[in-house]
Amino acid sequence: MAINIRPPKYAVVVDAIQQRIEDGSYLPGIAIPSESQLMAEFDTSRPTIVRALGILQQDGWIESQQGKGRFAKGRPTPPAPRSDSRATDLLNQGESASVSLLRVGAVMAPNRAASALELDPDTPVIARRRLVVTEIGPVELSSLYVPVELSAGTDIGKPEPHRSG
Repeated sequence: MAINIRPPKYAVVVDAIQQRIEDGSYLPGIAIPSESQLMAEFDTSRPTIVRALGILQQDGWIESQQGKGRFAKGRPTPPAPRSDSRATDLLNQGESASVSLLRVGAVMAPNRAASALELDPDTPVIARRRLVVTEIGPVELSSLYVPVELSAGTDIGKPEPHRSG
């Protein structure tokens, strides 16, 4: 037996307005129907229409002008792909950080770590706790737990920062 699930009403409204913009029923720069008209056409509430219009505006299908209404913009152009080098440049832009190891050593796995690692509680693990600080202050506090068996033969248990992943 097939189960038919209807899409939410706001999604129906979004799809209908997108289709009308694509087929030329709503030309760019032309006002789309008011909230009241859309409520009557789709037999739905104002919050549903407002949600649909918000999605359309956020995605670039329509624009809103205070006191005038909402207007079709046409099919939005996809954003230009970002290069990895641009993201790297932004991340490396004039910010320095220091890393301090707060604790390194063998401990019994805390309950959350044991659960995440699928270990029995009180299984020994190597814990590494570090603090990252920038010019604005502390920005990251992290704890890493590695089962003792996996850390054998590695530098995980040594109390110095690791330069590699």
